[in-house]
Amino acid sequence: MCHEGVIWSSEEASQSLCNPILTAARLGICEIVREILKAYFYSYTFGNENRHAIFHLAILHRQEKVFNLVNKMDSFLWEWKAANKYERTNNILHLTARLVISSQVSGAALQMQRELQWFKSVENYVHPSLQEQRNGYGKTPREVFTKEHEKLVEKGEKWMKDTASSCSFVAALIITVVFAAAFTVPVLMFLAILTSRYSEDDFLESLPKKLMNFTDFGATAEQFFAGAVNILEFGLNFSVDWKEEGEKKKGKENGKGRKGKEGQF
Repeated sequence: MCHEGVIWSSEEASQSLCNPILTAARLGICEIVREILKAYFYSYTFGNENRHAIFHLAILHRQEKVFNLVNKMDSFLWEWKAANKYERTNNILHLTARLVISSQVSGAALQMQRELQWFKSVENYVHPSLQEQRNGYGKTPREVFTKEHEKLVEKGEKWMKDTASSCSFVAALIITVVFAAAFTVPVLMFLAILTSRYSEDDFLESLPKKLMNFTDFGATAEQFFAGAVNILEFGLNFSVDWKEEGEKKKGKENGKGRKGKEGQF
């Protein structure tokens, strides 16, 4: 974008740059956001019909690069990093608490992990006063987050248990074929997932780690079983080849014996 030597009036900038920078922020196109800010610094103040500027859109649509870009601009500190504790209104942490499902993340449990990671990131950015500020309904950002994500927590619990059940069956089947004594290992891992509390914060680290360990064990068991099958197949092929070679050798010896007897007569 060419902006050197161009002097924008506020009206010209609003008409020409408002929609592009808001769209770029919503889609996470950091390069365009950066260039428009260079062309007209105060474009960060442009808002849509909901009064959402680029920072709000970056938070709402989980655009980490745009968030980091705007985060470096000191102009935002006074407006968005502190709150009047007597004013009941939605702040940027309330906005962060809204549920946003991503098509780039599969599985309800991993969706919940992503939502928690994003909320924690913005929570660490803002002033503690924003964390406790209540909106018009008397809700703190964390209370809004809990309400918005309660169904996702339920779906995440079901997804974890279904995934663990599937992996447990496969892992137990493989291990039981090879080592009957090792059957208890996948069962214990499955029980650890099955008996978890499934609170919100468990989806941040605890549950994903348990699932990762469980699936890693299943993958290792599958690889071990595949190796055992290859060894068994090699042994069977060697045995068949050895038996066929022995029969051929025995046949040749019998043939020589018959010829020797015929020569005597």
